[in-house]
Amino acid sequence: MDIRKLEIFAAVAHLGSITAASRQLHMAQPAVSIAIQKLEHQLGCTLLYRDRKGVRLTGEGQLALAQAERVLAEMGQFNNLMSQAKALMTGTLTLTCPAMLANYVLPELLTPFLAAHPGLTASVQQAGTGAIAEGLNSGEIELGVISGPPTPEWDSLTLLHTDMVLLAPEQHPLARQSAVSVNALHGQPMVVYQREYHLRQRLERLCRSHQVSPDIKLETNFLPLIARMVREGVGLGVGLASMATQEPGIKGVSLLEETPFSLSLAWLSRRPLSRANQAFVQYLSQTQASA
Repeated sequence: MDIRKLEIFAAVAHLGSITAASRQLHMAQPAVSIAIQKLEHQLGCTLLYRDRKGVRLTGEGQLALAQAERVLAEMGQFNNLMSQAKALMTGTLTLTCPAMLANYVLPELLTPFLAAHPGLTASVQQAGTGAIAEGLNSGEIELGVISGPPTPEWDSLTLLHTDMVLLAPEQHPLARQSAVSVNALHGQPMVVYQREYHLRQRLERLCRSHQVSPDIKLETNFLPLIARMVREGVGLGVGLASMATQEPGIKGVSLLEETPFSLSLAWLSRRPLSRANQAFVQYLSQTQASA
């Protein structure tokens, strides 16, 4: 149904005059009359009639006016909400990323962005980069963090270049060294991510290539549990270099055979981003350009 016809009908009903309504709506009187006739034809009933005092509502017209006012009020709220979203006064940034990045890297990116856009909120979900890649391709995830090069179907923005380091409690003998060979992990108790996570896969590839077999004591997707088990000496772990610098009681030790890798923000090229997500991508691009 044409919202404009409802606006014209409501104006005539409230003013009791087609002439007054035409002036208020800046329309010619015949155009107002035609709009009312078309609405009545569409609804299949008479909404207005004339008497000596002007234009009055029929019984059906009274019902129609009450409903029309509700529709117009909701439409006004809708337009206002969309205007606010366009101006980034409201909206939600949605992001899926690995827990380690969310804990140790994302706060310094997200905090100033939200401070600059106080009307926006953020919804951050945790998943491994493999699951994120699948979610991007299926359309379940709009904006996510991946490891390695993006596919041709994605647009991306590199967030950081980093290394996987060995995580050891400060009192551990390996914590006294600045770097160790992966061979030092043979038979070492370790607490690690589950197999679908990128860091676990990197560790396994590195160990296989050097025929090293750690003693996996715990595998989990709970990052705080890994940090606590490492700190309490249950086993060594692996993590981003930024984790080692921010977790008290844990020392980050470089692995000699490890190579740097990238973490990138990615989204499907063919899928339009929400205005909040688009603003976040633009903010990160500008931040990197000015760094």
